[in-house]
Amino acid sequence: MTSPRLLPLAIALGLAFSPAVPVHAQGPSAPAFPVAGLNLRPNGVFLFDGVEAVAGHFDRGWVNRIDQSQLRVAPGFPKRAAGTWQVRGTLAVKDAPVPLTLTQRLGRIDARAFSAAYEVACEAKSGLPTSEVFLQFGIPLSIGAGKSVLIDGVAHPLPVAFGQSHIFGDRQRIPRTLILPAATGTITITGTFSLLMQDQRQWKRDAYAVRINFPVTDEVLTRSALEVTVRHTPHSSTPLSLRSAANFGFRDEVAGDGKGGWTDQGADNDIRSLPAGPLAAAGVNFEILDDSPGAPTPGRAALVLGKSDQTFLPKNATLPVSGVFSSPPRNLYLLHAAGWLPPSGRSVGTVVLRQIDGSETRREIVSGRDIGNWRSPAPLPDAAVGWTGENPRGTIGLYVSRVPLPPGKPLSEIRFENTGEAIWMVAALSLSPDDIVPFTPQTPWTVQAGPEWVAFDHRHDIEAGSVFDFSSYLDAPAGKHGALVVTPAGHFAFEKTPADRVRFWGVNLCFSANYLEKDEADRLAERLARSGYNSIRIHHYDRELQLKGGLSHELDPQKLDRLDYLFAAMKKRGLYINIDLYTSRAFSPAEFAAFGFDTATDPDVASGQMHWRFKAVMPVSELAFETWSKFAANLLTHRNPYTGLTWAEDPALIGICPVNEDSPSERIDNDPVINRLYREAFVRWRGQPESHLLPAAAGETEATAFNRFVYEAHIRHDARMADFLRNRLGVRALLSGTNYRNSQELAYVRTHYDYVDNHMYWDHPTFPVRTFNLPFQFDQAGAIRRAAPVPREVMPTRLVGKPFAVTEFNFVRPNRYRAEGAVLMPAYAGLQDWDALYNFDYASSRGGVNDPGQVSSIFSLASDPVGLIGDRVGAALFRRGDIAPARGGITFAVQDGAAFSQRERRFPNEFSRLGLVTRIGSRPASPDTIFRENRPAAVVVDPQAGAAASGANRVYPATSELADRLRRDGVLPGDSISDDGKRYRSDTGQIELQTEAGTLRVITERSELFVLPAGAQLEGGRVSVRNGETFGSIAVVAVDGRPVAESDRLLVVHLTDALRTGMHFGGQDRRLLEKIGTSPYLVQRGSADITLRLAGGGPWKAWAVSPAGARLREVSLTRNADGSAWTLRAETVTVQGTQLAYELARK
Repeated sequence: MTSPRLLPLAIALGLAFSPAVPVHAQGPSAPAFPVAGLNLRPNGVFLFDGVEAVAGHFDRGWVNRIDQSQLRVAPGFPKRAAGTWQVRGTLAVKDAPVPLTLTQRLGRIDARAFSAAYEVACEAKSGLPTSEVFLQFGIPLSIGAGKSVLIDGVAHPLPVAFGQSHIFGDRQRIPRTLILPAATGTITITGTFSLLMQDQRQWKRDAYAVRINFPVTDEVLTRSALEVTVRHTPHSSTPLSLRSAANFGFRDEVAGDGKGGWTDQGADNDIRSLPAGPLAAAGVNFEILDDSPGAPTPGRAALVLGKSDQTFLPKNATLPVSGVFSSPPRNLYLLHAAGWLPPSGRSVGTVVLRQIDGSETRREIVSGRDIGNWRSPAPLPDAAVGWTGENPRGTIGLYVSRVPLPPGKPLSEIRFENTGEAIWMVAALSLSPDDIVPFTPQTPWTVQAGPEWVAFDHRHDIEAGSVFDFSSYLDAPAGKHGALVVTPAGHFAFEKTPADRVRFWGVNLCFSANYLEKDEADRLAERLARSGYNSIRIHHYDRELQLKGGLSHELDPQKLDRLDYLFAAMKKRGLYINIDLYTSRAFSPAEFAAFGFDTATDPDVASGQMHWRFKAVMPVSELAFETWSKFAANLLTHRNPYTGLTWAEDPALIGICPVNEDSPSERIDNDPVINRLYREAFVRWRGQPESHLLPAAAGETEATAFNRFVYEAHIRHDARMADFLRNRLGVRALLSGTNYRNSQELAYVRTHYDYVDNHMYWDHPTFPVRTFNLPFQFDQAGAIRRAAPVPREVMPTRLVGKPFAVTEFNFVRPNRYRAEGAVLMPAYAGLQDWDALYNFDYASSRGGVNDPGQVSSIFSLASDPVGLIGDRVGAALFRRGDIAPARGGITFAVQDGAAFSQRERRFPNEFSRLGLVTRIGSRPASPDTIFRENRPAAVVVDPQAGAAASGANRVYPATSELADRLRRDGVLPGDSISDDGKRYRSDTGQIELQTEAGTLRVITERSELFVLPAGAQLEGGRVSVRNGETFGSIAVVAVDGRPVAESDRLLVVHLTDALRTGMHFGGQDRRLLEKIGTSPYLVQRGSADITLRLAGGGPWKAWAVSPAGARLREVSLTRNADGSAWTLRAETVTVQGTQLAYELARK
């Protein structure tokens, strides 16, 4: 117990100590000293298994501190002899007449231990006033939190959460033994000393400090010495073989075939990157089994227990335990993960420990505590992320968690019992006599104003005629050229001007953002017009449009009036409308019961979250269709008093998705009511083979036939809705559907639409506790380093010959790299020659539309300075066609032989990566048909399709050699993809992406764009960028539409990151968002030197501009010596203020 009289001293020591710890010595390692795990610096600072030791001095009053990292090493030192190491040097103490002399001698005891002797001397006659001479051991938070320091056998816990700085202190100088936690074991220190332990988070240091003191008499230092012995004892753990229980492998070649391995999600989403053999994870030794064909158990290396609907997987398994251990094990460690997890706090399974005496001990494995999702893993309260890797779908990983064993009772077997709520994958096991704490503590982080984050005056509206005013691109009112049509080339045009192609860049308005007062709707229409948008998507509007207390198809007349005015205001200003006819409206219990659901016990009824089931049941429920059709008729056939037209006949309504995100795979297997309805309809369908729409593959199994039926049911359902809209309601708008998912099989469904629509998000949050409620979990990775999965992964879903739209995309805040989206989306949408993009969303509430300081959603551009400004750039570049379409085209042939063997077969990653070079798409047809009708440069097929594929006939299988073969045969330019697959250059030469460097460069005549990590440089055509200390996304855009080389007016955008004051995260990695924060917005400090080779004919001037486009202040432009270029120093934070954009103009 700490004496009360020591507490003031401890506080004083802590305050005095605040400038340092942990200290990181600079320079190369010293000559080798033969002790395992010891990293010894030339100045004597050493790192021993993650714990840093440094000697130092505090002056009297605890004001000035100096330590060994600042040692001026004497000539000829350090010295090394047999088993010894010595350094000598001086420490310049502030205001001292002479420096201190420090001598340090190390002597090897054995391979894991050494003695350390220190002497500190002051040659001044009167000595040096001193508070303390110390040897400090710094334990990083990541190593020590939750563990204990043993002082003479008494445990003193190191707290996970910060409470106070003082942990322990004793001024008595007595013989002691300390045992400190280290990265892979413990460090034992013996000697005679007093000591102090502190939690350094008091002073913003993520470490604990254990300071042992040299003797100093009367607070005056003349000469003082300290000698200790230091020994490292590694943790002991013994891998326990899974071989007898392993049932699945780590690699899975065919998704959904019930044969595995891993989660049975296919070759692009398995864990084959986990290396076989010994693996040290979170300080525990494991053995990863080999599942390769030549291994003792090919295809079996992991224990995988299935969720309730995975009938091909066991729910329980037993592993016998035998063997002799050098020390009785006290803990069982699991290297494991799960998929399709239940909410946090719910049980995934149980580990049952059976002892030799027949007794049992049970340990529940709880979601969010002991186990997490294997995709985008994050630390948990009782589990560390022990291993991470990558697959084509993103970051993957495994957790290490601990199951304590009953003392004194040897194990006979371990039983694993799955609750069926998740798939539980156990990759390896280990036993240990040590208490290895398996978690990595997180230090919460809250963004606050300071040197790195500075207040930013966020605004919505744009000044007319400013550098952000792109309204001149609009041709108001919307609909003046007639209804939207599809051209023979597969793009959009208006019926009265069919030769003039049209593109759309829009935003989603959600929930109450669609129900504005008239003046608010007019202001919003003007604001969106100036932002460069020419369309909006009215989305998530249907729940608020429902008449309170009425049936799902009854409309609230007051809300309908507001929606009508919004439609009219947008149309007047030249913005077109896209809608869906079912998103999320609720149903009365009577309606829901009529669909066949149990309303008495169903939690979805109480919460109102019935929409997913309604979407799934529609293709097999007559009543569901009738309910949908009544709403559609009520909305589309009423007359809008502000336009004089019905919505159905108004040419300003350009697109309708009858049911939003209604993928055929949703809810069919895991909802008993829906599954029963589909199975009953399947039996009827099988009895009518003459009516089938899709051909059966040879040797079709019942499971494959059921998958084919599901897609046929969806096609029939779509056809029925389209017939109702076209022929019953007179709808003129183009129709799409199934705007979610990237599977090959959906090509059969989408071929019946007027245009293809799909959705995609980068770093969409997951929800550890409750869906769409805080906390939110993020990956915090950059898309560029992963070869741009967004937008790349939806590229194959475009059907050749049809327009392609993305009515939802977002690079989600607070992802620190989301400014990539401002370049990635317009660049690759232009290369792919897409037709429409809509950011999700602009705002999700009326308040979010009107108040720049209000947050309606983490997706909302209106409350994100980075997203809002970046999307204006995207709109301008895409709509005016700055990025040239790819010169070539490659089509993926979706074929009957490969389709429907699983419910969802994703397009191969090898094929989607071609989209970073050339135009790609797909079509459900044979290669011969595609060549004859679409004339691509090549056709790619699934390796399992069974079609002949060789370079000779320009049909290529989607294997790992695909890109090499296409380059070899001249289908792709030889320099388009580097040999190592880390650089991608478009066949137009305008776009270059480098994954390892994390850079993206887009060079067009009218714009140049760059994404760079800190310290990187990129050269463009007329622009070069040298980035500063922070990730940055930079755009140079000719506002007048002329080439950059000839333009008289340029917009320069420089984006880093922006967060709200007080936005709070569970850790400094910003992966767990716990609080949204408040105004003001804070912009991250960043800088870049942007050199522009501009047009001659007069001097240039530059201004920092506000989000409204207003000129805030003139900034300097530096002209080079020969006058050929100007350099703008872009800084998000200056003494004058904060800015994310600039205007450059010739005087």
